[in-house]
Amino acid sequence: MWSPTRPNWPMLTLGALIVLALFTFPIWRPILLPEDVFDPFPAVSGEEHAILLTMEPTQAAAIYRAGTPVPVPDEFSAMPEMVNPRRVLVGFFDAIDAVRWARGMATIYEDDTGYRLLRLEGFEARNGPDLHVLLSMHPAPRTPDEVMTGMGAIDLGRLVGSVGNQNYEVPRDIDLSQYHSIVIYSAPLEMVFSSAELSPSAQEE
Repeated sequence: MWSPTRPNWPMLTLGALIVLALFTFPIWRPILLPEDVFDPFPAVSGEEHAILLTMEPTQAAAIYRAGTPVPVPDEFSAMPEMVNPRRVLVGFFDAIDAVRWARGMATIYEDDTGYRLLRLEGFEARNGPDLHVLLSMHPAPRTPDEVMTGMGAIDLGRLVGSVGNQNYEVPRDIDLSQYHSIVIYSAPLEMVFSSAELSPSAQEE
């Protein structure tokens, strides 16, 4: 004669728990198996972080590595002696975005001997790889082609520091009326970090 067997409740309960665990795996998996989220720019946040993520990876990585501010050494920050210096051209740096920017004033002086000097004052910039200071014929260049408008840009030298006043000699034999901006430019990245459009100075010293 057939007689019903009692359900094996422990086994049924275990089976139900296994099924439940499988269906809820995505929910509880991070608790037991946390995933490391890779952030290529861990020390940067906000808008700058978002812009770096949109850039070509090699460029973004180079900008990120060079991001530490570099103060101008004291010996390069003082205004040098000039014979009756006059302000010839003046401009103010602007920001392209949260990654590429500079602030401060650019002034070109000329004295009675014909000596010319570019002085950056109140200057601060986002540091970058191998930044140079250029004279460009374009008033507000943003691309390498714009930087090289006309007869090309004049390289006044490598940026001394990303924070602080600094000086650069300007060639005596160039026609300053043909040059309309000072550009902070990364040569290896072929990237403009900022520019200051130059205008004739209303004040002569």
